[in-house]
Amino acid sequence: MIIPGFQFCGIHAGIKESTRKKDLTLIYSDEPKTIIDGVFTTNKVVAAPVILCRSNLSHGKGRLIVINSGIANACTGTQGMRDAKKTQRVTSQLFGLNPKEVYVCSTGKIGEPLPMPRLLKGLKTAKGELSEKSFLEAAKGIMTTDQYPKFDLMRGRILGEDYTIAVLAKGAGMLRPNMATMLAFVVTDLRLNRATLKSIFREAVDQTLNRVTVDGDTSTNDTVLMMANGRAGNAFFSAQSVEGIKIKNELIHLLENMARQIALDGEGATKCCDVIVSGAKNRDDAKKVAYAIGNSPLVKTALFGCDPNWGRIMAAIGYSGAAVMQNKINIEMGSYQLVIKGESAGKFSPDEVSRYLKNKNITMKVHLGLGRGGFHVYMSDLTYDYIHLNAEYHT
Repeated sequence: MIIPGFQFCGIHAGIKESTRKKDLTLIYSDEPKTIIDGVFTTNKVVAAPVILCRSNLSHGKGRLIVINSGIANACTGTQGMRDAKKTQRVTSQLFGLNPKEVYVCSTGKIGEPLPMPRLLKGLKTAKGELSEKSFLEAAKGIMTTDQYPKFDLMRGRILGEDYTIAVLAKGAGMLRPNMATMLAFVVTDLRLNRATLKSIFREAVDQTLNRVTVDGDTSTNDTVLMMANGRAGNAFFSAQSVEGIKIKNELIHLLENMARQIALDGEGATKCCDVIVSGAKNRDDAKKVAYAIGNSPLVKTALFGCDPNWGRIMAAIGYSGAAVMQNKINIEMGSYQLVIKGESAGKFSPDEVSRYLKNKNITMKVHLGLGRGGFHVYMSDLTYDYIHLNAEYHT
């Protein structure tokens, strides 16, 4: 997987205890004019690297992203910020860059300091490992409790030029709308101006990664960054142009795939469910209903048990805070109609629905019958393994 103008690496630097697990990733652009944009956690308790990345964005340019996994560098006080800035400074010196062009990200245990001697030594090793062919290794290097690396890529042609967009991501627990323990990095060789990048990127993230819920918690470290290095050489276009809409839709498709992969690989998860709410009085009400369902432990455990317990869905709709009329609510699970006008549809076979719920990817549709508002979230189920993983995961 080669993205023109980018190099990657993923190595073991000693941040994680296991000597077999990669824990340091670099994403590097060869192009001096590479631009960057980002979105970050909404949690008010924020990790040092997130604060540093936010402060970088006004510069607008970004050549290098450093990601360590295993330790979050969150709730580590002034030392944590010093460590993040030192990582940025040392990396910029290694590559001859402006420190503002270096973005630092961390994920893992909260409250523990970074092992800086190992990290700094690892940076030198990582630089020597950079390769245009190491995209997969980079994806492995950002994993924590993920079961597998998550990535996707698409190629196309625009205004007479070939281009590539690729994404790698991680996320397994502490996942809730507005991202979560989620890191995602989009790279493209498209030639974009900052306004177009910001508009396309943020709308795509809002419609996809901002709508994943695994356990209802929001992390201290959520970060999604997008780099565009311009190597494709296409003419500039606006976000509202035909070309801009095309790229936005392609990015939505890529990030939607990431959202589903993240939900499906949630800690202990066995399935991803698309919750599609329509017919709400307005979009805000549809959003309330979708999140109430997606965050409900009772709905999540019913999905895990392959139990078509539509009563739990009705209850979540009722307490969501949205305007609802019970006798107008319809619920479908896949192609099966479970509820019509607030009552059991009566005609479905529970055994057939249960078999459908054994699929890894399922769909739930809720129609409120009050208006045209709609919203869509991606949820995982809640399993025994989630309890085991989080009972044993320090901090």
